[in-house]
Amino acid sequence: EILSQLSAQPERRLQMTALAEVSMLSQSRLTYRVDRLERDGLVVRVPCESDGRRIWAQLTDEGFRRLEVAYPVHLEGVRRYVVDPPDPADLAATRRALESMLAALEQAP
Repeated sequence: EILSQLSAQPERRLQMTALAEVSMLSQSRLTYRVDRLERDGLVVRVPCESDGRRIWAQLTDEGFRRLEVAYPVHLEGVRRYVVDPPDPADLAATRRALESMLAALEQAP
């Protein structure tokens, strides 16, 4: 997710606080993950030129290459598990479960 978010940005970089928001991660969780990505050479931290308190996370060329390799596999997974029409029995079961939850919520004080 982090590599994907960075790849979509101008210059393939984003301020750490903004990256945490778009990735829906806490600052501490993002820091931990960026540390790992940086160790693997996929991301670098770049100090903000206009504000020394801010840090950018920037996708490296190697990070972009790895993302390109993973992209077809990722798309296939999304297609198979999210986009392709689910089995009608699964839809019926999901509907019953959601209706049951809604009924319970309506009865809650």
